[in-house]
Amino acid sequence: MEVTAVTHARQAGFPAIGNVNNNFNSTIMNTISLIESPNPFAMQIMGTKVRKLRELFGYSQEYVAFHMNISQAAYSKKEAGRTELSLSCLTKIAAIYHVTIIDLITVSTKDLLLKVIQATSETHA
Repeated sequence: MEVTAVTHARQAGFPAIGNVNNNFNSTIMNTISLIESPNPFAMQIMGTKVRKLRELFGYSQEYVAFHMNISQAAYSKKEAGRTELSLSCLTKIAAIYHVTIIDLITVSTKDLLLKVIQATSETHA
């Protein structure tokens, strides 16, 4: 489905991925690669990142699962890296934690947590 979106974007006249800024190009290609064939190590890293965000916000797995419209058991498997995080799941997770999908995918866990803490403290200041 995500590859279809890229195809539609090209048909709509958006530049091909090769014509875009190299950093952005790399991010898009990595994202598509994760979606098409996630490797267990990448899934585990994303699961850890999502778990740390959840813990930072003080949310339960049930709470996040409810807002993602999935069961707690399904969410638990995503956090554990046993099932992949689809683009749809990443979109919902990004919305819950008020981060971009790009940050969720590309920023290290530590830097993402610091970014969220900083944004939260600025909002409450």
